[in-house]
Amino acid sequence: MSLAETYADGGSIAGLISGFSGTSAGIGGPPIALLYGRQAGPVVRSTLGAIFTIGITINLLILTAVGVLTTSDIGVAVLLSPAMILGFFIS
Repeated sequence: MSLAETYADGGSIAGLISGFSGTSAGIGGPPIALLYGRQAGPVVRSTLGAIFTIGITINLLILTAVGVLTTSDIGVAVLLSPAMILGFFIS
């Protein structure tokens, strides 16, 4: 099955569900992972990486626009970033 066939079989629905669940509960990957379940590993990983990067950027922009994400939140994220990076390397 080609990528075009995969997308035609329900890519729009999976994208909609992924966007909604990613914003509401922080778990947007499962619908897209199911959609690409028959593809090779590198294709799935690169696709999920691109989707998450775009989706998270859009979510952050919208949350900032409506006032949910503030500069103090960004400050806390910056302060916690070294611990996240350390945990990444330890794991």
